[in-house]
Order: sequence, then C-alpha cells, then structure tokens
Amino acid sequence: MNSLNFFDSIFNPENYVPSYRTTSVSPRVNILRTKKAYVLTMDLPGLTEKDINITLKNELLTIKSAKKDEKEEEKAEDMDNELLLCERIEGMEFERSFNMPKDIDDSKVSATFKNGVLSVEIARKEEEAEKRIEIKIA
Repeated sequence: MNSLNFFDSIFNPENYVPSYRTTSVSPRVNILRTKKAYVLTMDLPGLTEKDINITLKNELLTIKSAKKDEKEEEKAEDMDNELLLCERIEGMEFERSFNMPKDIDDSKVSATFKNGVLSVEIARKEEEAEKRIEIKIA
C-alpha cells in the first residue's frame, strides 16, 4: 500500500465515525470540604460565565450549559468543506447535579469563573452547641 492509499483509507468518510457522536461530555470536578465551606471546581474550557447556569434547590446543586458549536454548524452548511476529523469540543452541552450535605447554608453561595475554571463555594452552617435541658421537679 502506498502512502496516498493509506491516507485515503484514514480520511475516507465511510471509515470514519466522529468521536463527538460516540462520547458524552462530562466536565471534570473536584469537591473540597473545609471547616467553613464546600468548594466545587469544574473545568469548562471554551465557555464563558454567560454559557453556564447554576441552581441550588433542596440541597441539589445543578450546573449546566447548552452552548452549541456554531462554527461546526456553519461549516456543515458550506458544501465545499468536508470535516475529516473532529476531536475538539468547542460547544459544550451538559448537565451535572450534586447532592449536597444537610449542613450547607444556601443563603451563602458564590461562584467565580476564571481561565475556564468554575468555582462554586457554599458555606457550611455552624454546628449548634449541645443544649443542656434542665429537669424541673413536678
């Protein structure tokens, strides 16, 4: 097999299954518990803070994005171009939910986004001190 036939077999659309059709996007996450808060960090390259939606309800933290890859849609419309290999994910559509512990303070939540990394901090409630109950003589 000469080198041209080899490349033809690799880039033949009949032999190629794009990876974005066979895998799902699930951003990587770290969750840290400190004495005062829970801190979740999530890698979201290629997104902006406007592409991300964060909700917290009944101790369920949900982070989602539905950013479509406009560039690839535009390329598909142009019949003169043919996408031969697509491994980069420029649009990111996902939804992840996390059951948070009961000791969160949902009135103290903050989120920041810098260099493609989302950080969500949820304060923890202070532990209630043990309360001594006095016994009365009846």
